[in-house]
Formats: sequence, C-alpha cells, structure tokens
Amino acid sequence: MALFTYEPVPCPICGSADHIPVRRYHIVRRRHLEILRDVLHQPVTAVRCRSCGHHYLNPCPTQESLKAYYHDGYFRDDESAPTNRDLRLTLADRLYFGLSRRLPLSSGRLLDVGAGNRKFLLWAHQRGYEVQGFDAAVYPCVAGSESLPVEIGDFQEFTAFAPASFDLITLWWVIEHLREPVPCVHKIFSLLRPGGFFVIATSNYGSLESRFWGDYWHHLVLPEHVSQFSMASLCRLVEGAGFVVTRRRHDPLSFDTSLSLWELCQHKWGISLPLQGLAAKLLCAPFGPLRSFLRLSGLITVMCRKPR
Repeated sequence: MALFTYEPVPCPICGSADHIPVRRYHIVRRRHLEILRDVLHQPVTAVRCRSCGHHYLNPCPTQESLKAYYHDGYFRDDESAPTNRDLRLTLADRLYFGLSRRLPLSSGRLLDVGAGNRKFLLWAHQRGYEVQGFDAAVYPCVAGSESLPVEIGDFQEFTAFAPASFDLITLWWVIEHLREPVPCVHKIFSLLRPGGFFVIATSNYGSLESRFWGDYWHHLVLPEHVSQFSMASLCRLVEGAGFVVTRRRHDPLSFDTSLSLWELCQHKWGISLPLQGLAAKLLCAPFGPLRSFLRLSGLITVMCRKPR
C-alpha cells in the first residue's frame, strides 16, 4: 500500500502562496489507520492565507493519498454500516433532518453531493423531491435504497449530469474534504437551473469548540479536513462562483460538547465513556442554541441562489 504523503500547496480559495502558520495538530484519529500508519503521530500544520484569510492544511495530503484514503472501504467504520440492513429513518433521524436541514424549496429535482448512507436522500424523497445522489466512495448496500440513485466517482470528472438540470443541490460536510473546493462549487453552479438553490454546510473553524478542544474537537477530522472554514471564508467561496447568499446559519444542533469530550477520553486517556448516545447528546443540547445565538456554533450552513 502506498504511503500517505503531503506536499506544499497554495491557498485553495484564492491561490495565494503567502501564508502564516497558525496551529499545529496531531493526527489522533480516525479512519483507515493502516493507511496513516507512517504519519499517525506526526503533527500537521494549519496555516492562514495572508491574502483572503482562509485556514487550510499546508503541507496538504497529495491527491494520490486522498484517493487511496477514500476507497470503496471508506465507510466500513461507520457504526451503522454493519447493522443497518434496511434503509429506514429513525425518530432521531427525522427530528435531526427536520430541525437542521431546512431547505429553501419544497419540491423539485435535488442532487445531494456526498450522499453517504442515503438517509438524507430518503428523507427528501419522502417529502416529494426527485432525488439524485453522488459520492466518492461506496456505502454498503442496504435494502430499500434501490429507488434512491447514487452515482460513484470523481465529481469533477463526472459528466452524466446535464447543465442546469437541478433545482436544488446540497453539500453537507463535504467541502472541508476537498483539496480544490473552487472547481467543485463552480460545477455545482453550472448544474443548477437559473434561480436554483445551493445549500452548503461545514464545520466552523471559528467556533468556540474549535478553540477549546483543540486536537480533540469532534468536527476536526485529520487528515480528512484539509480546509477549515469560517462563515466569512465559506461565503467568500460561494460568492466567488457567482452565487448570491440568501441566508447564513450557525446550526444549533452540533453536539460538540458530548462528542468532543468522548474524543478526549477515548484518544488521550484510553477511556470509553457512553457520551455518543442520544442521552448524552440531549443533556448537552441546551448549549447548542446558545452557541448559535452567539454565532460560535461548531457547524455552519449557507444557503445561496444562482441568479436568474
């Protein structure tokens, strides 16, 4: 198996090579440890672009390393993959999607890039959307997914989708994984009909949890998250592709407190505590709306529109 390697890169948003180091992280988790065995305990550096202010990893994993990382077994560590034999939405799924994934249209043709386990596609399909998914890796097939089509491959190289053929495109927690986010957003712009909507969500580098938990912040997944967005840099990205931002949201349901505490206990001290379940999340849930009100949430969402 090829080694996981890094290389110097310019800013993925503006292309500038002028940057300053801002933080050193240690790779403490997460998937495919056999691929990461040679770099598992080596620190990685987050830098800030002097030109546009974006934060990103530099040196960054090479494209070849990321392709090996996101192979067909990428989802094998998903806790639900071995046990979810039927595609169905739990009450928690319905509550979560209903509260956190509000869409600007009530119907239309929807493309979800990064479809994963297809649960969001199922939720949208049940609400009357004509759905299509796309992902870079294959999720284990489960019964009930046949009516939820998902294409697999390299999104930039995929040409089967006709230009201006979707009313709504969603990108949930994908953009932070991309070495080249700008071409991806430009392609999404081309696939939307005039007047169509684009919804993009990612982790918030400027959040309270990011500063407090450091290496053990739950939404910091290294080396996967090669970009670390703030609300300002995320809006700069979509506006640079021609979109008009219609809404900015600091999500109230980020569950950072319980999940980050679990990461700290598990990966620093080797202690496994029941902090990932629904009960722990509910206990910590009141902190979410407060962080959202203060605009310091760990997850952010931007809704934008393609001009007519």
